[in-house]
Amino acid sequence: MNYLKIASGVNFVPLLLAINRKPHLWDQHPYRLRKGSPHAFSHDIVIRYKDETENKASGDWSNYTTEHEPIWYPAYYELPELQPLIFGLMGDGRICGERLGGIWLFKLEPGKRVLPHIDRGWHATHYEKFCLYIASNPWCRVCYADDSYSAQPGDLYWFRNDAEHEVINDGNTDRIVLVTCIRTPLYEGVKAKPEVH
Repeated sequence: MNYLKIASGVNFVPLLLAINRKPHLWDQHPYRLRKGSPHAFSHDIVIRYKDETENKASGDWSNYTTEHEPIWYPAYYELPELQPLIFGLMGDGRICGERLGGIWLFKLEPGKRVLPHIDRGWHATHYEKFCLYIASNPWCRVCYADDSYSAQPGDLYWFRNDAEHEVINDGNTDRIVLVTCIRTPLYEGVKAKPEVH
Protein backbone atom coordinates (compact mmCIF):
# COMPACT_ATOMS: atom_id res chain seq x y z
CA MET A 1 0.00 0.00 0.00
CA ASN A 2 1.45 3.35 -1.05
CA TYR A 3 -1.00 5.67 0.72
CA LEU A 4 -3.75 5.69 3.31
CA LYS A 5 -6.41 8.28 4.00
CA ILE A 6 -6.34 9.00 7.74
CA ALA A 7 -8.88 11.79 8.10
CA SER A 8 -11.11 14.22 6.23
CA GLY A 9 -12.65 17.52 7.22
CA VAL A 10 -9.53 18.89 8.94
CA ASN A 11 -9.93 22.65 9.37
CA PHE A 12 -7.39 24.10 6.94
CA VAL A 13 -9.09 27.48 6.33
CA PRO A 14 -7.11 29.62 8.84
CA LEU A 15 -3.84 28.41 7.32
CA LEU A 16 -5.01 28.95 3.73
CA LEU A 17 -6.08 32.49 4.59
CA ALA A 18 -2.72 33.19 6.26
CA ILE A 19 -0.79 31.86 3.26
CA ASN A 20 -2.80 34.06 0.90
CA ARG A 21 -2.01 37.08 3.08
CA LYS A 22 1.75 36.36 3.06
CA PRO A 23 2.80 35.47 -0.50
CA HIS A 24 6.38 36.60 0.22
CA LEU A 25 6.96 33.33 2.12
CA TRP A 26 7.04 31.23 -1.05
CA ASP A 27 10.37 30.12 -2.55
CA GLN A 28 12.69 31.68 0.03
CA HIS A 29 14.89 28.55 0.24
CA PRO A 30 15.49 27.26 -3.30
CA TYR A 31 17.33 23.97 -2.61
CA ARG A 32 14.37 21.73 -3.53
CA LEU A 33 13.39 23.92 -6.48
CA ARG A 34 16.80 23.98 -8.19
CA LYS A 35 17.14 23.23 -11.89
CA GLY A 36 17.06 19.50 -12.53
CA SER A 37 15.10 18.71 -9.37
CA PRO A 38 11.82 16.80 -9.85
CA HIS A 39 10.25 19.63 -7.81
CA ALA A 40 11.57 22.41 -10.07
CA PHE A 41 8.09 23.32 -11.38
CA SER A 42 6.56 23.68 -7.90
CA HIS A 43 6.81 26.24 -5.10
CA ASP A 44 7.53 25.74 -1.41
CA ILE A 45 7.59 27.30 2.03
CA VAL A 46 10.12 25.59 4.28
CA ILE A 47 8.76 25.38 7.82
CA ARG A 48 11.25 23.02 9.46
CA TYR A 49 14.39 21.27 8.23
CA LYS A 50 18.17 21.26 8.56
CA ASP A 51 19.85 24.57 9.39
CA GLU A 52 21.08 25.80 6.01
CA THR A 53 23.43 28.53 7.30
CA GLU A 54 26.60 26.53 6.65
CA ASN A 55 25.43 25.39 3.22
CA LYS A 56 24.51 28.91 2.12
CA ALA A 57 27.89 30.25 3.25
CA SER A 58 29.92 27.56 1.48
CA GLY A 59 27.69 27.04 -1.54
CA ASP A 60 28.09 23.30 -0.96
CA TRP A 61 24.76 21.51 -0.47
CA SER A 62 26.09 17.95 -0.61
CA ASN A 63 25.39 17.28 3.09
CA TYR A 64 22.01 19.03 3.24
CA THR A 65 20.04 15.78 3.36
CA THR A 66 22.33 13.99 5.83
CA GLU A 67 21.40 13.26 9.46
CA HIS A 68 20.51 16.37 11.45
CA GLU A 69 18.31 17.86 14.14
CA PRO A 70 15.73 20.02 12.33
CA ILE A 71 15.18 23.67 13.24
CA TRP A 72 12.21 25.98 12.78
CA TYR A 73 12.55 28.30 9.80
CA PRO A 74 11.28 31.92 9.94
CA ALA A 75 8.02 31.02 8.16
CA TYR A 76 6.93 28.99 11.20
CA TYR A 77 6.85 32.14 13.31
CA GLU A 78 4.94 34.04 10.62
CA LEU A 79 2.29 31.32 10.37
CA PRO A 80 1.02 30.52 13.89
CA GLU A 81 -1.96 28.87 12.19
CA LEU A 82 0.37 25.91 11.59
CA GLN A 83 0.66 25.01 15.27
CA PRO A 84 -2.67 23.26 15.86
CA LEU A 85 -2.22 21.27 12.65
CA ILE A 86 1.37 20.16 13.30
CA PHE A 87 1.01 19.39 17.00
CA GLY A 88 -2.41 17.87 16.46
CA LEU A 89 -0.71 15.34 14.19
CA MET A 90 2.05 14.65 16.70
CA GLY A 91 -0.51 13.99 19.44
CA ASP A 92 -2.90 11.97 17.28
CA GLY A 93 -3.31 8.49 18.77
CA ARG A 94 -3.43 6.96 15.29
CA ILE A 95 0.02 8.34 14.49
CA CYS A 96 1.79 8.27 17.89
CA GLY A 97 4.50 10.74 16.93
CA GLU A 98 7.85 10.43 18.71
CA ARG A 99 10.00 12.92 16.81
CA LEU A 100 9.16 15.78 14.49
CA GLY A 101 11.15 16.09 11.27
CA GLY A 102 10.92 18.35 8.25
CA ILE A 103 7.79 20.32 7.41
CA TRP A 104 6.95 22.07 4.15
CA LEU A 105 4.10 23.72 2.33
CA PHE A 106 4.13 22.78 -1.36
CA LYS A 107 2.20 24.49 -4.15
CA LEU A 108 1.68 23.04 -7.62
CA GLU A 109 -0.02 25.42 -10.04
CA PRO A 110 -2.48 24.38 -12.76
CA GLY A 111 -0.84 22.47 -15.60
CA LYS A 112 2.33 21.75 -13.61
CA ARG A 113 3.75 18.51 -12.27
CA VAL A 114 6.32 17.08 -9.89
CA LEU A 115 8.31 14.65 -12.00
CA PRO A 116 8.61 10.95 -11.14
CA HIS A 117 11.09 10.41 -8.32
CA ILE A 118 11.94 8.53 -5.13
CA ASP A 119 12.82 10.64 -2.08
CA ARG A 120 16.28 9.68 -0.88
CA GLY A 121 18.70 10.61 1.91
CA TRP A 122 18.64 10.12 5.65
CA HIS A 123 15.61 12.29 6.35
CA ALA A 124 13.44 10.65 3.71
CA THR A 125 14.07 7.20 5.15
CA HIS A 126 13.98 8.12 8.84
CA TYR A 127 10.52 9.74 8.98
CA GLU A 128 7.04 8.89 7.75
CA LYS A 129 5.24 11.51 5.66
CA PHE A 130 1.78 12.89 6.31
CA CYS A 131 0.12 15.16 3.77
CA LEU A 132 -2.71 17.58 4.64
CA TYR A 133 -4.48 19.05 1.62
CA ILE A 134 -4.99 22.81 1.93
CA ALA A 135 -6.15 23.34 -1.66
CA SER A 136 -6.85 20.82 -4.40
CA ASN A 137 -9.16 19.83 -7.22
CA PRO A 138 -10.37 16.50 -8.65
CA TRP A 139 -7.74 16.65 -11.43
CA CYS A 140 -4.78 16.72 -9.01
CA ARG A 141 -3.31 13.24 -8.68
CA VAL A 142 -0.49 11.57 -6.81
CA CYS A 143 0.57 8.75 -9.12
CA TYR A 144 2.46 5.54 -8.40
CA ALA A 145 3.37 2.88 -10.96
CA ASP A 146 0.12 0.96 -10.51
CA ASP A 147 -2.16 3.33 -8.61
CA SER A 148 -3.06 6.97 -7.98
CA TYR A 149 -5.24 9.07 -5.74
CA SER A 150 -6.93 12.45 -5.72
CA ALA A 151 -7.76 14.27 -2.49
CA GLN A 152 -10.04 17.06 -1.31
CA PRO A 153 -9.07 20.04 0.86
CA GLY A 154 -9.11 18.93 4.48
CA ASP A 155 -8.03 15.36 3.68
CA LEU A 156 -5.07 13.90 5.54
CA TYR A 157 -3.01 11.10 3.98
CA TRP A 158 -0.09 8.94 5.02
CA PHE A 159 1.99 8.22 1.94
CA ARG A 160 5.11 6.40 0.86
CA ASN A 161 7.96 8.36 -0.61
CA ASP A 162 10.27 5.36 -1.03
CA ALA A 163 8.31 4.18 -4.08
CA GLU A 164 8.51 6.13 -7.33
CA HIS A 165 5.76 8.73 -7.47
CA GLU A 166 4.80 11.90 -9.28
CA VAL A 167 2.20 14.63 -8.80
CA ILE A 168 0.11 16.02 -11.66
CA ASN A 169 -2.20 19.03 -11.54
CA ASP A 170 -4.46 18.94 -14.59
CA GLY A 171 -7.05 21.16 -12.90
CA ASN A 172 -7.49 24.93 -13.02
CA THR A 173 -6.72 25.68 -9.35
CA ASP A 174 -3.60 25.33 -7.19
CA ARG A 175 -2.74 22.23 -5.22
CA ILE A 176 -1.34 23.21 -1.81
CA VAL A 177 -0.30 20.61 0.75
CA LEU A 178 1.24 20.69 4.19
CA VAL A 179 3.75 17.84 4.43
CA THR A 180 4.76 16.91 7.97
CA CYS A 181 7.42 14.27 8.61
CA ILE A 182 7.07 12.31 11.84
CA ARG A 183 9.05 9.49 13.39
CA THR A 184 6.71 6.93 14.94
CA PRO A 185 7.38 3.85 17.11
CA LEU A 186 6.09 1.45 14.46
CA TYR A 187 8.04 2.82 11.53
CA GLU A 188 10.74 0.51 10.21
CA GLY A 189 12.70 3.20 8.38
CA VAL A 190 16.45 2.91 8.31
CA LYS A 191 17.82 0.30 10.66
CA ALA A 192 21.42 0.39 11.82
CA LYS A 193 23.46 -2.38 10.26
CA PRO A 194 24.76 -4.85 12.86
CA GLU A 195 28.44 -4.66 13.57
CA VAL A 196 30.53 -7.47 12.16
CA HIS A 197 33.13 -8.90 14.57
